Amino acid sequence: MLITMQQNLYHQEQYQWSYEQHKIQNLISISIHELEQLELLTPSAEKQQLSLHYETGSVMVDFYSLDSSLLQLEITVETDTGLTFQHFTYYDV
Repeated sequence: MLITMQQNLYHQEQYQWSYEQHKIQNLISISIHELEQLELLTPSAEKQQLSLHYETGSVMVDFYSLDSSLLQLEITVETDTGLTFQHFTYYDV
């Protein structure tokens, strides 16, 4: 009985983590797409910072130009459950 309860708890934690991972990936995708649509991801001599807020969490994007056609994005996601995640990527302008 104890083993079954531990297995159920383990599977529930696995499901919760999987759900949080999906939420984070979705928030990153949505925010980059929104910034593209608003044409805000443009080369700049100075570091830029944008914040986006959604029902499932908040996203802060810091970005700066590496050259005239490449940006480095530093993305910080905080989900509605309080989980914080940082992601670094490059973006072709």
